[in-house]
Amino acid sequence: MADQRSPEYAPKDASRKTYHISPIRQAVVPVLFLAFILVLLIGAWLNKDPANRSALCLLAGVLFLFGLPMFWIVRYTRLTVSPDGVEVRQFGWRVSAPWDNVAAICLDPGAEGLELRRPMTGRGAKILSGGNRIVSPLLQFYPPEHKKLINEYRWIPMEPFGWWFRHAQLRQDIARHAPWLFEGKR
Repeated sequence: MADQRSPEYAPKDASRKTYHISPIRQAVVPVLFLAFILVLLIGAWLNKDPANRSALCLLAGVLFLFGLPMFWIVRYTRLTVSPDGVEVRQFGWRVSAPWDNVAAICLDPGAEGLELRRPMTGRGAKILSGGNRIVSPLLQFYPPEHKKLINEYRWIPMEPFGWWFRHAQLRQDIARHAPWLFEGKR
């Protein structure tokens, strides 16, 4: 039997809160994959040619196998707010900052994030910046001022968690640790 002082018995830190991406965003991946799979299976069922049936069923199976890890990747994404700071984890990268490095918060819907005083270090900031440079010319995920901050390693994107600002207590959790971010904001 383990000692009661061991980490297994340590109480959870109530001031540390983890948020996953919004429930709507989480639902998009499985709903789309299941819809495509269903269409393929119905097509296979209605098709008279055995070769076409097999091809459609095989394609549905491949799509299912591709969809499982995609669902896990989406579910893995999380934002953690604690007395030490804020951390965003996504599959393959992680960015974080202590509260004393957070200069401002953007609460504009679809553009939520934290502006930092000093650049982040580490692989996650480099991956985020590199992805921004590759994808940004093709797709407009971020406003120009946020793109600049991402390239300077001074932006923590929080738009996947925007739902929690509006429908839960993410705003209050951040304000508890960094009240200066909300001075003058409603």
